[in-house]
Amino acid sequence: MKEKDWYLKMIKWRETHIKESTFILMLAFVVGLLTSITALLLKSLIHLLHQLVEAFVSAGHSHYIYIVFPAIGIFLAAMFVRFIVRDDIVHGINIILYAISRRQGRIKTHTTYNSLI
Repeated sequence: MKEKDWYLKMIKWRETHIKESTFILMLAFVVGLLTSITALLLKSLIHLLHQLVEAFVSAGHSHYIYIVFPAIGIFLAAMFVRFIVRDDIVHGINIILYAISRRQGRIKTHTTYNSLI
């Protein structure tokens, strides 16, 4: 209960001290900052993977690794959709419009991240 009381106090303080437009700008800044950090992390991981593959190939191993890695990725994505999602993955805005018109704006939890994977 204390956690909820703290949350409600925080909301009331925000409503009395910070304008809604200012709060939205602050949230946009935080989201942008987190997105840029995530993009930097993803870029660094991709460069690390590239260096590992190049080191593997330059060590005299076969160039089949360039086919194996994408095949593994496709296989893992297909298994994720088939066994974990078990639902039709619709890309674009169609699923959002359907949720707004038919489900009172409620979007399934897995729909928010399925398209990313």
